[in-house]
Amino acid sequence: MRKPLAVGFLTFILTVVSFLVLIGLVTTYKAEIIDFAIKYPTVIPLFIIAWRTISIIIPPLPGGVLSFAFIPILGWFWAWLYGSIGVIIGVTVAFYIARRFREPVVARFVPLKKLHVWEDKLSKRTEFLAFLGIRITTGPILDFISYVAGLSKISYKKFLLATLIAQIPEAVWYYFGGTLFERLSRTQ
Repeated sequence: MRKPLAVGFLTFILTVVSFLVLIGLVTTYKAEIIDFAIKYPTVIPLFIIAWRTISIIIPPLPGGVLSFAFIPILGWFWAWLYGSIGVIIGVTVAFYIARRFREPVVARFVPLKKLHVWEDKLSKRTEFLAFLGIRITTGPILDFISYVAGLSKISYKKFLLATLIAQIPEAVWYYFGGTLFERLSRTQ
């Protein structure tokens, strides 16, 4: 199995397992977590932000699952917002790591020949839309795209804008996740 495919597969498996474990823990210990959150109101938001940041810098670590699991505690909006802050910090760090250290770092995640072929096909006009499409479709499990962007010719400004726009569909998932958690909580 090629290394990028293996990293993607590992990320997917870790995400599914983490999701199941975290949802189980959060629903089992909901009262205790709420008490902790009331006693120490900044710990959970800072933990979510830090975890999402680290999970983007180290791609196989699942990040979104943690903030999603805290929807029953924080509500969908705050869970999404704290997760998004971590995403922005993480993608920025990954982008600049790739800009600074170039191919030796990014080659660990992505076949560089494909990157160069893809980039040669894009014009300045289509660069942003292409990256936005990639960001939206690969965001949930393939955060190494931030490293790829750091190697590409895309400006940080366009990269950040595409990343912010890509967070909008994620908000919809958080909203529906919050609605589902509420319904499940009422039936128990």
